[in-house]
Amino acid sequence: ENAQLVEQSLTDVLTGLPNRRAFNASMERALEAANGSGGPLSFAVVDVDFFKAINDAHGHPVGDETLRAVAQALRAQCAEGAMVARFGGEEFAVVLPGLAMGNAFQLCERMREAVRMLSHGVPATVSIGVTAWKQGDVVGEIYARADKALYAAKRGGRDRVVAIA
Repeated sequence: ENAQLVEQSLTDVLTGLPNRRAFNASMERALEAANGSGGPLSFAVVDVDFFKAINDAHGHPVGDETLRAVAQALRAQCAEGAMVARFGGEEFAVVLPGLAMGNAFQLCERMREAVRMLSHGVPATVSIGVTAWKQGDVVGEIYARADKALYAAKRGGRDRVVAIA
């Protein structure tokens, strides 16, 4: 029963993905490992473009289905060891241990395209900001760079990936 409660506290009810609390713990572990080994680590922030318009035009049940479909598309593109989490609202976070910036960018492009190709009824696109770990990074620093890249993607026209080293 306790294990079930712990699992529920770390899982987003709507998408079945890990939630922000689980993401924070995973990101801390990934940063510790990268700082210890010097190995590559990348991080991405994914935001569903014009999500409010989807909810306004089609209703919240369709918005919820869109979030579930996006979550599944993102997760399907990730290899074992990566983590896709629902960060909040229409925003997702992706921890990519073992991937340097170039490979992470390519993976994010595949994620973007997978969402674009969804056939659940309502067209959806995502903007993605991606960055790579730097020695000594803490979660706030790597998140801030990825968030900056995300907003550059949105300013650049959405439905795109932007990387900031």
